[in-house]
Amino acid sequence: YFWFLRSRLAIKEGRFSDAEKFAAKVPEVEHFAILAFELAQKQMDDINDVSSAYQTLSSLGKTIRRAEDSATKAKLLLGLASLYRKLNPNFAMDEMAEAVRVINRVSNPDMSSMAVYRQIVGKTSSSYAVFMIPGKGFEEAFRQMAETDISLTLSNARAIDNRYLRTLAVLATIGRCADLLDQVPVDGEIAAGN
Repeated sequence: YFWFLRSRLAIKEGRFSDAEKFAAKVPEVEHFAILAFELAQKQMDDINDVSSAYQTLSSLGKTIRRAEDSATKAKLLLGLASLYRKLNPNFAMDEMAEAVRVINRVSNPDMSSMAVYRQIVGKTSSSYAVFMIPGKGFEEAFRQMAETDISLTLSNARAIDNRYLRTLAVLATIGRCADLLDQVPVDGEIAAGN
């Protein structure tokens, strides 16, 4: 947790090389990923560091793929897709497809929140922290990706084996279509609200 906090501070202060060095000492994949997401977001804010953000996300993708299959891994892949969407939509779709494959390999995956938890237990006290993965949730990931490529997003949504999650993903994807239809001009007027 010490290295996690040091890396977070370095990201906040714009010391990206220190942030990467400290983050490399964080053993948990999900906490390392949170740091890499924050670093990539900060790098994307500066037009001169976009290539660094791309390298950060590429390295993170390799690390996440080596992790054991779990709902957390699928959430991290969806978060990665969310950030890649801004840089390279094709890579974003690849990460979403990998998230779907992970979801299908996990029995009863809990995709209800995009949070990663940290617990430190001492002799007389304990400390808890919650960190959010980029993106606003499972459904929102499909909704956002539908803006990029609706047919591939729908294909990924329909590939989910879990009926409940498949329904949520398909509805979120076609929900984006409904939003777009509301904006189509009808007889010279915008259909939404008129």
